[in-house]
Amino acid sequence: MGGLQNGNALGGENSAGAPGFFELLRALRRLQLAGELNVESREAQGGDGKSSPMGVFLVIGATTSGESPQTAADVARVRKLLRLASNTRTYELVYGPSSTSRKGDKIPIVTRSVLGILTDLGAQVQVPVERISDGSTTPTVGLIGGETRPTIIIHSGQRAPENTYVSIA
Repeated sequence: MGGLQNGNALGGENSAGAPGFFELLRALRRLQLAGELNVESREAQGGDGKSSPMGVFLVIGATTSGESPQTAADVARVRKLLRLASNTRTYELVYGPSSTSRKGDKIPIVTRSVLGILTDLGAQVQVPVERISDGSTTPTVGLIGGETRPTIIIHSGQRAPENTYVSIA
């Protein structure tokens, strides 16, 4: 996103991701919780004033009332990390590497495939030591990019533990 690389649980070149990417995620999450981040789908306006095809826009600092010092700092940090113009609140998300579009009102983004997302999630599933020892699966890949918890936690055993969200017999 904006030239900042996410981490990759399966390793490889740049698998740790850019430190700024995880800083960006935390700032965006705080803005979301504060009600200062919106994602909108609407027609983009072309340079000639005519409507263009539908686009996706990120509105940062969505409200103007009562902005806290933390919110102001997060808005400024997001703009700096993504190299965005500070004179607007609305930025168009465009597909492609950061070199594709470096205008201050666009955020270039490259997404993972569904298979890539599922593979990364699968690599982070906590598995029982017995299943690793008997060759049923490979060890869990450690957390990356400053994350503090796995995305999905799966436990296996003879009986379901108490306070389980989902249990499969």
